[in-house]
Parts: sequence; C-alpha cells; structure tokens
Amino acid sequence: MFLKAKHWQLFVFILVIPFLLQIVMMGRLFSTFATNAPPEALLNMSSISLYPIFTSVSLMVLFAWIWSIGIWFIQPKINKIVTS
Repeated sequence: MFLKAKHWQLFVFILVIPFLLQIVMMGRLFSTFATNAPPEALLNMSSISLYPIFTSVSLMVLFAWIWSIGIWFIQPKINKIVTS
C-alpha cells in the first residue's frame, strides 16, 4: 500500500499536516491569551482534544510505511529460509 505512495504524499501526511495543525493550535492558543479570556476558554478549544488524534494518525502512517518497507525487503529472505 505505502510502497506505491510518492515521496511527497508521505511527506505531507507525516510532516506537513501535523506542522500546520500545530501552527493553527498555537495561533488559537495565543489569541486566547491575548484577549484575556478566562482560563475556562482553553477547555472549550476543541482543537486541543483533536490534536492527539491527528498526531496518532500521522504516526500510524509513518509506522505503516516503515513496516511495509521492512516486509518488502525481508519477505524474500524469509521465503528462502522456509523453503530450504
């Protein structure tokens, strides 16, 4: 699956999307502080609760890509060992 992905597609999923989400979240956080909002306003920011989900998805893409590369390299060697 990931072996057919282009390098820029992996780069976008692994680095660009989390980085942009981080920028958006920090901007919202600093704007909340700049407006002297009460501390409860930070709890109402739904993006803070969504950030771990987006980060987890990005890490799963990274680990799945590494796993598929490893399987692609190691599978022929395992087949040789098993058949001989």
